[in-house]
Amino acid sequence: MMLKQYPIFFKSILWIIGITFLFLLRQGFSALQFTNTLFLVSLFFFCIYAFKWILDQGTFYTFQYSWQKTKRYVLFFLPKYWTTKDVKDKKNDYDEATGEKIFHSFEEFYEYKQSKRWLDINQLLSSTLILLALSFILSFAIL
Repeated sequence: MMLKQYPIFFKSILWIIGITFLFLLRQGFSALQFTNTLFLVSLFFFCIYAFKWILDQGTFYTFQYSWQKTKRYVLFFLPKYWTTKDVKDKKNDYDEATGEKIFHSFEEFYEYKQSKRWLDINQLLSSTLILLALSFILSFAIL
């Protein structure tokens, strides 16, 4: 029952332990090296997942939206290039140079970013926190 409810949590733990063993194949294996490598790999993934969690909370949405606008305009009223097409359909407006969709309002941009969120980021973060705590406990038990 628990495995069906939190599959990403257990897969993340298995992947992190597998990557730890992969690093240990090159170095040799001891309990202290396993603990140190597990701590470093868990900390690395924790930093990645924490940064993604911060991004998914909308921390930089206003900056990203204004960056999209400045890529298209020199000033807020002066375009960088004069388009050959007349934009009447704002839902299908793409940048000619990059092919990226242009969001004309912050609400559209916010909805797009919310649709791209990771739904299981909390399980990934908690799996790395548990492995970090486990490596702390193991290090105190070994020393």
